Amino acid sequence: MIVRLLSKSAAQFHKKMNSQSSSRILNAVLGLFCIFILWSVVHAATPNPGHPWTEVGDGTFQVTGPTSLRTYTLPDTNASILTNYNLNQGDLLYADAASSSARLPKDTNATRYLSNTGTNNNPLWALINLANGVTGILTSVNGGTGNGFTKFTGPTTSEKTFTLPDASASVLTSAAAVTVGQGGTGLSSLTSNGVLIGNAGSNPTFVTNTVEGQVLTASSSGAWLADYPSITASPRRLMAFYKNAGAATFTTVGTAAILTVSATSSSADDSFGAFENAATGLAANSVSGVITSNFTQVRRAWEIEYYTVIKTDPTAITSLRYWVGFFGANPDSTSTTTTNMIAFRYATDADGTSFWRAVTCVTTCATAPSITTTSVAIAANTLYKLRIVCRNVVPDCKFYINDVLAATQTVSLPAASSLLGWGNRVTTLSGAVRNIKTSRINVAHNY
Repeated sequence: MIVRLLSKSAAQFHKKMNSQSSSRILNAVLGLFCIFILWSVVHAATPNPGHPWTEVGDGTFQVTGPTSLRTYTLPDTNASILTNYNLNQGDLLYADAASSSARLPKDTNATRYLSNTGTNNNPLWALINLANGVTGILTSVNGGTGNGFTKFTGPTTSEKTFTLPDASASVLTSAAAVTVGQGGTGLSSLTSNGVLIGNAGSNPTFVTNTVEGQVLTASSSGAWLADYPSITASPRRLMAFYKNAGAATFTTVGTAAILTVSATSSSADDSFGAFENAATGLAANSVSGVITSNFTQVRRAWEIEYYTVIKTDPTAITSLRYWVGFFGANPDSTSTTTTNMIAFRYATDADGTSFWRAVTCVTTCATAPSITTTSVAIAANTLYKLRIVCRNVVPDCKFYINDVLAATQTVSLPAASSLLGWGNRVTTLSGAVRNIKTSRINVAHNY
């Protein structure tokens, strides 16, 4: 009985022990498996949930940045993630193709603007194109004209400055005549050779003249007229010598009959007017012409003027000498006379070219005359209007040929107080007759 009880107890104990051992083994195995799984998670290669962001990756991809928990919402679709373009200050991103982006660096120049003028019309920094890159009309407040119809042309090489009046004003144009009120005449054309006469606020009138010798004269009504000068009313004293038609004589006005006419003179009137022809003899140095009977008629200080109309020899201008003007003594003897003078000269023994000369000299004329060669040629059988005008204040003497200034002499002028006469002279330098024709002589002075 006792043996049975002991056997039964031992069997139960053994069974209980076996059951506890199996449970312990199973628990040990499960414990080891959990430890393995935990070790695998801890030492697993990235990506690995539960690792910090610095350890997320696939060996070549790594996320850095967050230092604490951050939430990033990703799109619920397949997509490419934008990359870091190494953007610098001022750079811009733009789409250079479908689902593609590019970086536009900033322009280092100042005041550049974004345009679509780049390759394939991509954005580009550029200057504003005023030809087709702007719209609207720039107002005057902003430096424009305020309209789209104003155009300026002219300057081509550099900046020019045009100063406009600081007031509202009308611009003078070539489309209309400038009015009297604007300082013009109100006329689109002027009368040839006419002298403008003021007419208050109306267009000016003209005085015209085709008669030689006439001057502007004030009438009793105050109007200006073209007429011959009045010797008695003129502030200048005028002495005139006019050749008488059909005779080899002169009519003298304003002075005594001081003009001496050579004995070899004759009437030579033609279509140009009344002329006295003075002819030399055949012998060399034979002289002819007209000249004052003395040389005490005027002084340079009186602001003298000499005007004459002559014609040259009808056949030749060779082997001769012409003197025309003011003289301190008879100039016939030489081309470099020793007398004071203010005169025109042409002398084939002294002048190398066929042009009129303007000559002035004082005392030492043989050694130091002032001679200017004009640009007016001298030819045979030709009419010339010769004028000499001397001023005392400057002083100078101007030489005109056919009413055009040909020379101005400022040196070697006779002294202001030197006494002078005048004449038109011709000298033959060889055995041939030479001529000079004179129509008129006018001498004037202020005092």
